[in-house]
Amino acid sequence: MITFKAIVISNNRRKDGTYPVKIRVTYKGVTRRLPTTLVCTTNDLTRSLKIKSATILNKSDELINRMRTAVKDISPFDLESKDVDWVVSRIKDALTGETFNLDFFEWGQKYILTKSHNTRYAYVSAMNALERFLGRRTLDINDITRTMLLEFVEFVDNEPKIHYNWITKESVPTNKERLNKGASSRHLMKLQHLFNAAKDRYNDEDCNRILIPKSPFDKIPKVFPAPQGQKNLGQELMQRIIDAQVDNASIRSALDVFILSFGLMGANMADLYHATPIKEEWVYNRQKTRTRRADRAEMRVVIPP
Repeated sequence: MITFKAIVISNNRRKDGTYPVKIRVTYKGVTRRLPTTLVCTTNDLTRSLKIKSATILNKSDELINRMRTAVKDISPFDLESKDVDWVVSRIKDALTGETFNLDFFEWGQKYILTKSHNTRYAYVSAMNALERFLGRRTLDINDITRTMLLEFVEFVDNEPKIHYNWITKESVPTNKERLNKGASSRHLMKLQHLFNAAKDRYNDEDCNRILIPKSPFDKIPKVFPAPQGQKNLGQELMQRIIDAQVDNASIRSALDVFILSFGLMGANMADLYHATPIKEEWVYNRQKTRTRRADRAEMRVVIPP
């Protein structure tokens, strides 16, 4: 007798805290686990990691019914000579003909929540640009093609650039094209990351279950503008900044922070916020890169008398 059961595995927890649902197929005392597109949060599970969500259970029951249908026509005499791997192969063949659909925007929205606050903006910006290109916020992942992506790149490159004026609190067109030439490539990289993450989530190469076979981003070149080079401020300009008489408190604060950052070898606002009292030497771990470097981005600034 072939038995089916929806389960989650304790050591199969993902980085975002969710558990993928698998269907356990047992035949002749041998078990195989088939992956599904269902995912459980901790709220969907009991303390012993048994599925309690009615929604998940209903969806898994529908999938199990389709699996039972795939093997119900096999005669007991034919089935007696088969093993569990043959049964699993029969089920996969029956389910492969089903169309896999995934809304790219819905997937992207969920995936973006797993990223840190510092990196979410770039993904949101790319998704918003894709929405402006399509004129809607829905897109089946199967409809993403190389031709569509090339048209998207052309759209972003020709789209009027907008600049936010912090003084007037308004968004206005800007002629600073040089700052935006790489926008299409940056958007492509983020969308490609979302696309590949979906492939990692839903494709199962070990079980030969490839629901997202295409890789339309691979042949799209990413082009970034050449570096413009660094520009030295010069002693005269620095002195003008120090001596500037500004009535606007926000601008005066920005100038003071800039001068302080300049004197402390580029320490940024986050570093200054977390700074300990400074004496002859200031030793700190740079907030922006401390988690990505083996030395925790340790910086030392000597303060002359």
